[in-house]
Amino acid sequence: MKKLLVITGLGALLLSSCYQYSATPAYSGGSASSGNRSEKNTDALTQNTDNTPVDRLVKFTADMRIDTKEPDTVMVHVSKMAKKYGGYIQSMSNGVCAIRVRSENFLVAVNEVTTFGKVIEKNIHSEDVTDAYNDYKVRQENAEKSRQRYMELLQKAHTIEEILRVEREIDRLTLEIEQLKGRLALLTDQTSYSTITVNVHEKAKPGVISYAFIGIYKGVKWLFVRG
Repeated sequence: MKKLLVITGLGALLLSSCYQYSATPAYSGGSASSGNRSEKNTDALTQNTDNTPVDRLVKFTADMRIDTKEPDTVMVHVSKMAKKYGGYIQSMSNGVCAIRVRSENFLVAVNEVTTFGKVIEKNIHSEDVTDAYNDYKVRQENAEKSRQRYMELLQKAHTIEEILRVEREIDRLTLEIEQLKGRLALLTDQTSYSTITVNVHEKAKPGVISYAFIGIYKGVKWLFVRG
């Protein structure tokens, strides 16, 4: 009789868990958009149904190419910016420096990079991950509630078969919870820090023939002005 009650309890719990998850509002996984976005998006806010402002979670990245006569100096300047704007150096090699800065300093840092040389290319990308974050959060909370109920049910199990069955569900839910926590931590990191990748190229110096043409050009220009 006790075994029948435990099995019945397991069935009811599974049905309850399925119903609870299906009743959870569905999220689209983030309204992603990329390309050049308005600079105002770094402080993007939205209005909730009760008219209270809610912070949006937005990932920002920038890819820049700079031409300069002093590439090594520019690399040093870019690397120093990481600490200046509350971040760190992600990677640095072969004229490419990737830094991460606090997201509130992202646009200021990008503008500072433009002063280090001639900007050949600048691409700023943004992605709103608010919905994805909320989806992971709801799934984590539901999994934790289900695990707690299984923990309670484990105390009522009597046979080895019943205990193993409940423990398998607890292990599965524990793994799911840890995975969701990892995704939440990743999104938090990606929205707290923005990535700026700077590709530094040495500005080409004119050769002997180029200098000759430059001299002729300046001479003709001087005669034209004098005339």
